[in-house]
Amino acid sequence: MRKIKIIGTASILVLSLVGAAASVISVSIPGNSQNPLCRPSYDNKWNITVSQFSFNTNAGIGIIMNPEWISSDNNQDFALHQNNEIQPSPLYAAPNVPDPKTATVTYTFDHPEIISGVEIVQHVNGITEVEGFLGNSTNALVSIGAVFGPSGDITDGTWVVPFDGTAQVLNFNNTRISGTVLRVIIRKTSHPRAFATHRIYPLDEKGVPIPLARTTSPLLGTRGFGWSTNTPEALIADSESQSPLRLIFPAFVFNSNFQFSVVGVAGSQCKVQTSTNLKDWVTVLTNTVPFTFTTNKSNADKQCFYRAAYLP
Repeated sequence: MRKIKIIGTASILVLSLVGAAASVISVSIPGNSQNPLCRPSYDNKWNITVSQFSFNTNAGIGIIMNPEWISSDNNQDFALHQNNEIQPSPLYAAPNVPDPKTATVTYTFDHPEIISGVEIVQHVNGITEVEGFLGNSTNALVSIGAVFGPSGDITDGTWVVPFDGTAQVLNFNNTRISGTVLRVIIRKTSHPRAFATHRIYPLDEKGVPIPLARTTSPLLGTRGFGWSTNTPEALIADSESQSPLRLIFPAFVFNSNFQFSVVGVAGSQCKVQTSTNLKDWVTVLTNTVPFTFTTNKSNADKQCFYRAAYLP
């Protein structure tokens, strides 16, 4: 697991790789899978993906990841809502059993993560049992368990939580299976023919909710990236040429090969250096700008720094 950090120093850029948790980059549910009284139906948004700038948690199914919720019977705040009495609404497959083709949520992460469970912010007519499926594509998912929550297998319509907006953790007890795609199927509900929920957060192997990605990597692949910089757009001007030199499009590609592009004054000579301590630097490549630098970095590498600078 990696995080990329860009640091500006004088006429160079430093790129460091450090450990990072996974992030959610998309959430989706089947189109028209909920009744009209919920956020996805109001907005007609059944899939939300992190853009270059943000992940919209106030529209459509994106609300399922919003950290805030309205703790009341407010359908404006429902991420999911099905009710056989409100049409059109997907009918239950059996009493207390929603149709699994419609009562499903799919999350995508920016790199593989072990999922231990889900935290559900319940409506009083809530979810009692879910099953999780995990893998690296929607066509290669394996079950990590079907589990009931702390309220147990309620089937008589009794409220699943005493107060609307109460959070419950449903634990899959998964400690080894990881993946970039999580599918959660709602298997049972407390009410025989209706349920709603405010939020469902995937939990990592430590039981911590997985955060949203803040932006999309330009080359999104099997790894995800968190960005931070202490200069606007990570631009550093060379003191002599006053021309920008940038490291851009960092990505893990081709079975852990790490690459980034170096751009600046076209035709100028540039060196790429690496370090493990930010003190001792070794030149690993000289080339003519612009160019792409690629090197193999194994998953065991905990920290490595790169910088690029114009040659005299």
